[in-house]
Amino acid sequence: MYILKQDIENLMSYIHQYDRIIIHRHLNPDPDAIGSQLGLKEMIQYNFPHKEVYAVGNTAETLQWMGEMDRIHQNDYSGSLVIITDTANRPRIDDDRYIHGDCLIKIDHHPLVDEYGDLSLVYPQASSTCELITQMIQQNPSMFRMNHAAASLLYAGIVGDTGRFMFDNTTESTFESASFLMQYEVDLFKIHTTFNTLSFPMLKFQSYLLDQLNVSEPGIAWMKITQEVLQKFDITEEETNAFVNLPSVLAEVYAWVMLVEQKDGTWRMRIRSKGPVINQLAAKYDGGGHPKASGANAANEDVINQFIEDLKEQVQYYLNTFERSE
Repeated sequence: MYILKQDIENLMSYIHQYDRIIIHRHLNPDPDAIGSQLGLKEMIQYNFPHKEVYAVGNTAETLQWMGEMDRIHQNDYSGSLVIITDTANRPRIDDDRYIHGDCLIKIDHHPLVDEYGDLSLVYPQASSTCELITQMIQQNPSMFRMNHAAASLLYAGIVGDTGRFMFDNTTESTFESASFLMQYEVDLFKIHTTFNTLSFPMLKFQSYLLDQLNVSEPGIAWMKITQEVLQKFDITEEETNAFVNLPSVLAEVYAWVMLVEQKDGTWRMRIRSKGPVINQLAAKYDGGGHPKASGANAANEDVINQFIEDLKEQVQYYLNTFERSE
């Protein structure tokens, strides 16, 4: 196991020290963000019932099945321990009241880009922050007692960030964590079915995306979703997350981007890859993330066009390198 024992001991020391703990995660949350946030909350409450533990942030409609957020006042941060899960850099933290806490801890699996907090537990070896938290417990069983609710949340987060164990961030440790969580009667069928279920409007939207998909040499694809399209299909931006990997089934596509227009006219870019490293490119466009799954931003169509050209270059570089290594 890859986690330093001292990190676990330091984390537990802080948790023991504070009677009020507030847990944040990143904006536009995915299952790993919600799973790590609510899973950690559940475990702390289960093991320390006398403590006040809150999870805050904007409600994610498509992930409400995982749990709800708490509403608290800014005064509640006074004398509190704040924990941020699954968030690489401070601008992405949902709810900036986190700065009013007494102490700040970061727990994350993204490549290090912003070292913040009084304690920073960052392990990019983990497939997900949910795996990282699970590994902490596996490595130090006396740290927390696990229960069904926490195990289900952590398992869902691992499933989400590994693409149901299909992405290459899935390791032996990932399966060890999943196996450990399954001891707590996690309903695998329910979780996997929930990930695979679409409403009829969303199924129609998927057909639209496939019809509008752009594919170009040397192996990239892109999908553009305007505000007008969102309104036409009665789809929220959050719900478009379910379709970001549609181009992944195409053998000739190595990297792709979903472009979603924001209400202010700017664009959110969700970038994915089957080989080329894309997080450095995402950083160039006010973003970041993992080598094969990142996000970025574009101010207008001209920036989008430049990004697509840069993505083509990145894929071509990958193909040239890959072909030389064969």
